[in-house]
Amino acid sequence: MDNDFMAFLMVMFFVSAGNVAFLLYLGVDRTNPKFKQLLMFTFVAVSSAAFYGCLSAGWFSFESP
Repeated sequence: MDNDFMAFLMVMFFVSAGNVAFLLYLGVDRTNPKFKQLLMFTFVAVSSAAFYGCLSAGWFSFESP
């Protein structure tokens, strides 16, 4: 299994976890402080997984041309 496919699987996993957390968000009391922590954690996880996926897929790089 190559790294691009693994990165794609990671991104899909974190995005689906984010969707589950969002559905929980819709059904949970919004004044609960733990709920805000869950939302922030989900956002950070999804964005970092997407960044890692883009980086390992070679969609952008930090090397100067």
